[in-house]
Amino acid sequence: MSLSRPRVTHIIMSLGTGGAEESLRKLTSATRDEFRHCVVSLGAPSYLSRQMENDGTQVFSLDVKRRGPVALWQAWRTVQRLPPDVLQGWMYHGNLLAAALFKLCARKSKLVWNIRHSPQVLADEKPSIRVSLRMARFFTPHLIIYNSHDGKAVHANMGYARFASVVIPNGVDPERFKPSADIRARVRSDTNGHDPAANEPKWVGLVGRFHPDKGIGHFLRAVHELRSKNLQFKALLAGPGMDAGNHELVSLIEEVGLQQTEIDCRGSIEDTSLFLPALDVLVVASVREGMPNVLLEAMACGVTTVATKVGDVERILTHHERLATAGDAHDLADKIAYALSHLGVQAEDRAHVQRHFNLVQCNAEYCATYAGLLA
Repeated sequence: MSLSRPRVTHIIMSLGTGGAEESLRKLTSATRDEFRHCVVSLGAPSYLSRQMENDGTQVFSLDVKRRGPVALWQAWRTVQRLPPDVLQGWMYHGNLLAAALFKLCARKSKLVWNIRHSPQVLADEKPSIRVSLRMARFFTPHLIIYNSHDGKAVHANMGYARFASVVIPNGVDPERFKPSADIRARVRSDTNGHDPAANEPKWVGLVGRFHPDKGIGHFLRAVHELRSKNLQFKALLAGPGMDAGNHELVSLIEEVGLQQTEIDCRGSIEDTSLFLPALDVLVVASVREGMPNVLLEAMACGVTTVATKVGDVERILTHHERLATAGDAHDLADKIAYALSHLGVQAEDRAHVQRHFNLVQCNAEYCATYAGLLA
């Protein structure tokens, strides 16, 4: 262990918009007085990587798509030149790369994996993920950090029970994510000349990247069903790939019987804390999930939430009348309709997040975990 602050080197495939990437940024920023964080990303420089650099984190964006094997060599050189006390992979591909770097040049460090997924049926996963899961069995990390109890249980059944592990749930900063009439008015004023005095429709949104796991098709089918019942509201999609330039998304909207003009496709949202308070209902329609950050964030903002029963969602959202069966668009529509009839700042939900999923508590658990490994 270093005489100064221990160095924790994080290996991740990219620093695009996503729950894991945002969790990494929050962790490195909040614990920089206790640890020297170094992030090795195989992706290109991004908004998030620049944010992390502004926070004082050392970031290496190696852009493997453009530079190919040279980027992998640079990852090896970086770990060799800046020996870590803790070498931590993030998600399956990052975990595998971290394990390889550990074998090659970082054997004196502690190897940690961070798993944030709950694969229910391996056949449904991408081939690259299935390969990563199989190859990971040839390595032995000192510790696995899961962000959900469901994820830990699923991986235990896949042979990961032999590894030491701990569950550290995601954390939210309740001072950053909170109800805000000002943000609500500002976001809505940017849309079609919003008039606060007008009797405007309610906003129902799904915020996440365009990915099959997010259940976007089920959300759109639920919207179509509610439209057919003459329930009036504004439907929004926001996140990477959630824009009119995504032809696959446009086709999906039309396939379920909606017009493109019936869905407000916002695209990427750089700071969700400046968007979520504008929603009346936040929907998590995922068919696979560990612990969705956006659900915690929306609840911290006091937004009425609807979510599918996947991963650890039932530990977060305890109101069963707003919990839907994953993959069931009809049930999802019923739960959205219920939520629309029970709007207003959800103080109880916000208090639950503050009590059990506070960012300060999450970061403290990471610090204690690292310290325990290095003791």
